[in-house]
Amino acid sequence: ALLLASRSIGPLYAQPLSDSGFMAALGELPDAGFDDKYRIVEQLAQSGHPSARAVLAAWLEDRLYCRTQDKKVFLVKPGPEDATTLELIDPLTLKDVGSAPTDTLDKIVANNRLRTILEQMRARFRLLNPEAATRFQAVRDIEQNLNADNVQLLREWSSTESDSRVK
Repeated sequence: ALLLASRSIGPLYAQPLSDSGFMAALGELPDAGFDDKYRIVEQLAQSGHPSARAVLAAWLEDRLYCRTQDKKVFLVKPGPEDATTLELIDPLTLKDVGSAPTDTLDKIVANNRLRTILEQMRARFRLLNPEAATRFQAVRDIEQNLNADNVQLLREWSSTESDSRVK
């Protein structure tokens, strides 16, 4: 079952996660199977941690890696696919932390089901954006993947939306 599909917009930040808890969740990713990855996505999305959106977006964009030597997780800056070195970003601070050869890093992969969940989470985060145009686009994106859970999400969310165009 899609773990996130049944979540409404309200509980996105239900369980605050400390920096150490956030890093511990990320630390599970290198060895996690897909069932565990689904759980970790939900944990990160609901964490309320300021870096959660960036980490989930990087994962969706195939820019989440772990260093093979110590299994530390990093975001990488976008770059050419044939790059031999990747620019690393600390997932906690979102600051540059140097670079590493590609042969010392492993991509944290996502299957189609996980990508769908990550897409839904990105749209849900965008529903919380203060800019009406961003919320409008989030609704349009959710409409592209309508299912019973997304319809319920939009119904619940629309009761709190103040912009008539977005609603």
